[in-house]
Amino acid sequence: MKRIWFAIIALSLLMVSCISGPKGDAGTASVPVKTAEPSPTPAPTPPPPAMVSEQRFFSDGVLDQTVQYAWSPDLKLLLSESTFEATRNEPDARVVYEYSGELLTLESSYEKGNTLRLQKKYAYDEKGRKKEETQLDAKGKGTVSLRYAYDASGLLASWSVMDGAGLAMAENVYVYEKGRLVKIVMKDGSGKAEGEVVLSYDDVGREVKREYLGPQGTLRSSETKFYEGGRLAREEKRGPEGFISSSVEYQYGSGVVPEKKILKDGRGNVLGYSVFSYKNR
Repeated sequence: MKRIWFAIIALSLLMVSCISGPKGDAGTASVPVKTAEPSPTPAPTPPPPAMVSEQRFFSDGVLDQTVQYAWSPDLKLLLSESTFEATRNEPDARVVYEYSGELLTLESSYEKGNTLRLQKKYAYDEKGRKKEETQLDAKGKGTVSLRYAYDASGLLASWSVMDGAGLAMAENVYVYEKGRLVKIVMKDGSGKAEGEVVLSYDDVGREVKREYLGPQGTLRSSETKFYEGGRLAREEKRGPEGFISSSVEYQYGSGVVPEKKILKDGRGNVLGYSVFSYKNR
């Protein structure tokens, strides 16, 4: 913005010199006015790479599961994810995604043997925002419906859950300050408050903490995020007394996405870990 104003000021000075400069003396040269050079266009930030596999290990290093992710040729749309047990060549679970354009419209979950377990259908408003999600059982019967509402500025205002008969089960109301989510109010089907989630941020706008409160405002649990070098390094979960119940640590190579995730219990013992593989978009 400052550079734009400098350019405007310089241009106005040039116009003034042309208007008020000497007109009768052709031998008198006017002093040239330097205009601010345009700032170079910043290079676009490359998209993060697409995850193509996750290997999950027990704490002793024995392979537990492998998850494989299949993408569209341009690596924009996730087409499926398949979970394999360490000793099996066929997936024990599989999720298939279908789209209309770039909008996800159907998510189908299969058990071992390619048996359909459930489906999720998605509907959108005229602005491409998700407005409804319907969960169907294996026979196609609706079991749960999730509905989304937005405020005038386009921010998610509420999220409600209905059962198969259309009766309200729960609702989340989202509260913002200057466009930033600061609180989630949780209600039951009758509208009675069941608790809140309070969000905190650091000076650069990154979420650093979530506190889960009961209906009386008492702390139930909390989640804290720690960053190093601009990347998420660790997450901690604590109970109401403030003791760590579990944690996750992330290890990176030279990129912006983690190469390894380590799960630990409250005492710091390793419960297991995951190793990720990616393809650059």
